[in-house]
Amino acid sequence: MGNYWEVKNDTLKSVFLPKKYIMLKKKFTIIFIATFLCCIAAFSQDKITIQSSYYVVDSTYDVNPSKKAEKLIGKYKPIIDERVSKKVGESAQAMKATMQESLLTNFACDVILKKGSEILNEPADLSLLNIGGFRAVLPQGDVLLGDLFNIFPFDNTIQIAFIKGIYLRQLFTMFVAKQMQPMSNVVLKIQNKQLKEVLIGGQPLEDEKVYKLVTIDYLILGGDDMTALTQAERYISTSLQLRDVITEYIADKYRQGLQVDATIEERVIFIEQ
Repeated sequence: MGNYWEVKNDTLKSVFLPKKYIMLKKKFTIIFIATFLCCIAAFSQDKITIQSSYYVVDSTYDVNPSKKAEKLIGKYKPIIDERVSKKVGESAQAMKATMQESLLTNFACDVILKKGSEILNEPADLSLLNIGGFRAVLPQGDVLLGDLFNIFPFDNTIQIAFIKGIYLRQLFTMFVAKQMQPMSNVVLKIQNKQLKEVLIGGQPLEDEKVYKLVTIDYLILGGDDMTALTQAERYISTSLQLRDVITEYIADKYRQGLQVDATIEERVIFIEQ
């Protein structure tokens, strides 16, 4: 079980940044600025040259491995290997993530949409993830815990944003202009490289309606150019990690004797002229 708490937009940063961290950051900033100004005063008359070098990190460094590092790794490797080799469940087919709609992105977005609805005790309207958060393929057949750590290496947590349709329209317009992102319960219709229509739950997007969006902390804070999400009216923040939510869903299906699966549903439609 995770912890949930609700915040208004103007207190969002304090949810993700502990007060002690914020105070230390302020002190560090002041010290940094003072040091920087002193350096400018001391060296303003000199020409400063900055040089850099490029090093390739490859198997060359394996020739003389550090004995101390090997000993440290050897202490924990058996424990980690045992954990990541644990079978979580089964998948009916291999799923990978691609820039456009894909099996793995559809699957993950559907899972967090379901989880968001459980948190709210009512249906969430849509869900959203970022393609950069998917780093591997979900294999067909046995799914191991290590597979899920490979796919979702980041400790992102589930968040719910209550956001007006006008900001979602801005977000989807940005997707069309730059890069499409994974979504659930959304259909984007595109014509001549322009956003023609948005459907959420099969209904046209309404600019003044407040929608319940399930996503992750990284995107809530405007990651991957999704600054429109920072305009949400309020949020429900949770301690549930995305990876854990996906893992539990697969495990629950396995306990029921079921494999997980996904389909391509034309969540992005290109209209011909």
